[in-house]
Amino acid sequence: MISIFFEENIMEKYWEISSTICDIINLGFLSVVIALFYSPYFMKNPADDLHGKKKNGKKQLPGAVYFSSMLILYFLPIHLQGAGANFISLCMVFGVSVFLERKNFFQKIYLAVTIYLLRWISGGLSLVIWSRLAPLTFMNPIFYEKKFTSLWLYV
Repeated sequence: MISIFFEENIMEKYWEISSTICDIINLGFLSVVIALFYSPYFMKNPADDLHGKKKNGKKQLPGAVYFSSMLILYFLPIHLQGAGANFISLCMVFGVSVFLERKNFFQKIYLAVTIYLLRWISGGLSLVIWSRLAPLTFMNPIFYEKKFTSLWLYV
């Protein structure tokens, strides 16, 4: 009886670890998308081109700020809803983008609102796809017999 309880605890721990890893990887992908979305809107400094310098670091900074702020909010003991955490992170991205380039203030507002809305829409569309895909793979009763098979399908 104790060994069965212990095995169930281990499986729950595996599920928790794999869920956390998948969430962090998802944050990484979203950060790359945000960095790619923001990069064309940063102005080039003509003086950098004259001196042969290429500064691309500030173009990736909004994505890095989004990743770090969402990661901090993810591991905080205070539970925030997804929309609230995204709003806080995108406000931080907006603040950093305005700090890096003070021109086109309204463009930065538009970019932050657009990313927030695209994130919201993509979450809804992925639920539609997941609801059709889950019964075929993850929620299939065939995979309940083998404990680690459903875990690997989830990952």
